[in-house]
Amino acid sequence: MKKLISTLFLMSCSFVFAQEIFPPIVPPKITYRNLNSKKEALVEKKIFPMGDFKDLNFQKIILKNLSDNSSVAVFAIMTQFETFDNISKRTITFEKDELAKLIQSLQTMEQNSSTNPEQSTKFKYTTKDGIEIGSVYNSSQKLWENYINMSSVISMSIITFNTKELKELVQLLKKAEKSL
Repeated sequence: MKKLISTLFLMSCSFVFAQEIFPPIVPPKITYRNLNSKKEALVEKKIFPMGDFKDLNFQKIILKNLSDNSSVAVFAIMTQFETFDNISKRTITFEKDELAKLIQSLQTMEQNSSTNPEQSTKFKYTTKDGIEIGSVYNSSQKLWENYINMSSVISMSIITFNTKELKELVQLLKKAEKSL
């Protein structure tokens, strides 16, 4: 009898300690890319203009899955490139965290634009989609030159701009970030 009780006790203890505790199930974060490519769902897309910078058109895009009412808002840059036979439009999107990193990098470039280093100095920030935004100091001209290179996303030339325009770009992007 003692053996039976002790055996049952040991077995019950092992069952109690052998139970696995599973972490709570967290639904995946809704992103623009996974909502935009969702199958078997009606997706609504609303586009709000946010301003222009050079040949770039800034937009706020809200995607909403009408099946489950999930939605996501992103910042977008729409470009248009025209050749003799073709007109090509491309929209590049930025989630809020990506936009924050871009703004932070541009602010660093803006702060450095007030310096005049002795040697040539360059800054470069590349987005997830391959857009390169940078700043180059030309020591012979004592001048900062800024650029946006979108050649990895669309076949178009580099967009160049001065320090004053860099400040305008940062302000436009900050305004866009607040609206997301």
